[in-house]
Amino acid sequence: MDIISSKLHAVIVKIAAYGLDIKTCLGSSLSDFAPRLLRLSEDPICPLNPCGEGGEFETFTFDCPLFRHRIVPTQQPTTIMHSDDAFAPVAYLNYGGLALQTKDPKEVKTSAEELLAMETEIDVGSGSLCRRPFRSIRHRLLALASEVPQEVSQRLVSCDSAPPLTTAARLPPSQKAPPGTCPLGGCLFMTQTFTGVAALPSSGDVRRSITKATQSALNRMQRHLGRGLRQHRSLQPGVLLSP
Repeated sequence: MDIISSKLHAVIVKIAAYGLDIKTCLGSSLSDFAPRLLRLSEDPICPLNPCGEGGEFETFTFDCPLFRHRIVPTQQPTTIMHSDDAFAPVAYLNYGGLALQTKDPKEVKTSAEELLAMETEIDVGSGSLCRRPFRSIRHRLLALASEVPQEVSQRLVSCDSAPPLTTAARLPPSQKAPPGTCPLGGCLFMTQTFTGVAALPSSGDVRRSITKATQSALNRMQRHLGRGLRQHRSLQPGVLLSP
């Protein structure tokens, strides 16, 4: 939504997913394509990633507020069929010629003040939405630092199906939280980019100790996700070992 409301003009140049077809999707602008993407993302059988992260579609950017020149086709593109599948055809556009066109200086936005002041009404399928793309990003980042810990803490408090993590496997009082982290109670902590579960290796054999601590952390994370937090909200699980 932020990309569209920032007045970036991008065209769908490749499709490769269930629910997308050549006639209506290929060559359409991203702003016209967005309502369809949002509907397909809620498909109960085969939901589509609306951001195209899995290669469901590709775009080519012809213009954006930062460009001093826009890219314009000099001839109609040709459609190249890669796989003529009945349910998920794979095809792309081949542009035979492109040229640069000088834009009116009033259309170019390069300063932070101009970008932050941008406000656009966009179609989201179920209606229209007035969005300030760059300001909304800044506001969301500032709000995450307080909203995410509050949400996690509330969910932990409201979970009654198992003993709360805040009363089990507490970190030793003498151990301080690492720099840049926000302790959420018990073995939970949060940084600017992720929420984690801490587990300290015990003394003795190093390899066995690390293995045991890793398994303990994964078990705690599994219990954590099983108490009101859905697993699909875990974007990128990872194991970090720190000496």
